[in-house]
Amino acid sequence: MAKVKKKRPTRDEYELGEIGNTLVEAHDEILEVILDVWEDGPR
Repeated sequence: MAKVKKKRPTRDEYELGEIGNTLVEAHDEILEVILDVWEDGPR
């Protein structure tokens, strides 16, 4: 059986995880979170 090397999360995946953790914490503590979202431009 071949071993599958665990892939490290990309920067975007890491950032999304951090945002998710922040939102869950704010929900649990009944806090307000303000998110600024902007478009980076065409890729």
